[in-house]
Amino acid sequence: VKYVPTWFPGTKFQRIAAEWRQDTEKMRDIPFDWTKKQIASGIHESSLVSLHIPEIKSSEEEYLLKWAAASVYGAGADTTVSSVTSFFLCMCLNPRVQAKAQAELDRVIGQDRLPSLADRKTLPYVEAVMKEVLRWAPVAPSGVPHQLVQDDHYNGHDLPSGSVIVPNIWAMTRDTRYFANPEEFRPERFLEEKLQDSLRADPLQIVFGFGRRACPGQRFAEGCIFLSVSMTLMAFNIAKETDVATGNYIEPVVDVIPGIIVQPMPFSCKITPRSRKVVEVIQRAGL
Repeated sequence: VKYVPTWFPGTKFQRIAAEWRQDTEKMRDIPFDWTKKQIASGIHESSLVSLHIPEIKSSEEEYLLKWAAASVYGAGADTTVSSVTSFFLCMCLNPRVQAKAQAELDRVIGQDRLPSLADRKTLPYVEAVMKEVLRWAPVAPSGVPHQLVQDDHYNGHDLPSGSVIVPNIWAMTRDTRYFANPEEFRPERFLEEKLQDSLRADPLQIVFGFGRRACPGQRFAEGCIFLSVSMTLMAFNIAKETDVATGNYIEPVVDVIPGIIVQPMPFSCKITPRSRKVVEVIQRAGL
């Protein structure tokens, strides 16, 4: 069908695909070209592109690096943002959890610096908050479809080779055998002994998919989300917005925009620095 002219009836999909192609090429080229200019000016930050540009020996290698960077960006642009947005919603709705996580950060790190990935193992409650966000609001609730390469048998069902399997990640993260009161946002569940040794009860083993087609950027995504969660909790208070006219809190809408990748419905919240000291820390970090 690629040889059918775009003016031919029924070929609207070709015009749409052409627009999508232009958008994809912009996503690939614009950040890459901007980074090259930053490198040439000597004012760049360390990145995937800046680390590998000096090794480029041909236009083909540059093309591959450009697409590698675009793939990393494209895969995380909506997924990671969805998780971080859900985190803000969860903190709006659960001030007790927020205060408990901030107390752990103050005790372990203090307020003289921002958390880093090296702190992850020393912040079990913050880690549990991240896991509970991923469980309570999975980014891809229907996962990614897989096709069987051979006949299979599962729970009394014969599944012939070629069958398409859609993993119900939403149901897995709400399985009451592992998650009591699944609609309740309660990070403490991951600190309880009965869940600590169960892979089935670890959202990190569920929400990123399964098998050879699991998300290849899982570790990268985990790090990004952990840093977003820990830095935000260390530096800011998140609360429900107040209606100026009535003085009452504006209750966030707890719902999602449906899709393969789901996003929380737009909501209002109030974000304030926890102290003048953390403002100075953020400014020193150049954020």
